[in-house]
Amino acid sequence: MLIKKSNIAVILILSILSIVYLNCGGGESTTDSVKAGAGADRSVTERQGSGTGENETAALMTVVDGVKQWDERPKNIAGGMLIAYKDEYRATVEMETVGGDPADGKSFKFDMWYSHSPIFHNSALSFTVNNFVFLARQGFYDGLTFHKVIAGEMALTGDPPGPLTGAGYTFDNEVNNKMKHTGEGIISFYNEGLDENNRGTNSSQWFIAYKAFPEYNYYDEEFYKRDCASPDIKCYTPFGMIFEGLDIAKSITEGDIIKTVTIEKLERGTSNLPPGNR
Repeated sequence: MLIKKSNIAVILILSILSIVYLNCGGGESTTDSVKAGAGADRSVTERQGSGTGENETAALMTVVDGVKQWDERPKNIAGGMLIAYKDEYRATVEMETVGGDPADGKSFKFDMWYSHSPIFHNSALSFTVNNFVFLARQGFYDGLTFHKVIAGEMALTGDPPGPLTGAGYTFDNEVNNKMKHTGEGIISFYNEGLDENNRGTNSSQWFIAYKAFPEYNYYDEEFYKRDCASPDIKCYTPFGMIFEGLDIAKSITEGDIIKTVTIEKLERGTSNLPPGNR
């Protein structure tokens, strides 16, 4: 039996539309329960797709005990947030309190390393920067505290209130020899090591380094890969560097509150990162 070309075209169009519909979450009820990390057994008050445009993600978002959670990390390229080759981003962290006192507009700023390759891979920090920018633009960090501060060493934040410890998903460390814990002002993602499936546990927590931490780098000083799977070895992903307000960042004490984190996309080549790190 012969099939007309017009019929073939119609079949192809309908097939494409069906695939797009399924990939975008079509057919799923917004009232179904969804597993949201540690909060899966807690009250879910909202479930929705958070968009597929630039700087958004196709992952489903829930609100669990007042905390936003997503069922998977923000995506790059197709189906989600797009941080393109050499896109540069800046974060302004405005504080609510510093040193336990009202901050009165005090803030610090840091620029983030960008992808140096048009091909997304684990040495470009694409996922790490992508993740931070996404969460900041979702307001995830607004109102959170620096819940652990070790004087002269680091200040840690990004832990939501209650029993939840992240954004509902985890992702692996990303590695690049240019990005190291070289000294004060480095911004790095925090994790709890590898899970039982040998996967990374980065999610939403990050810290400000007040000193160099060569023991946190993925490679040692002789460029040998460290055994990051060992429970005795900590490996973190540095992804930014403070260039303004370092004195403010160093004045943070435990319990100080972030008012808001604002993200700015920069003109290419205008970040304040040292030339050797760009």
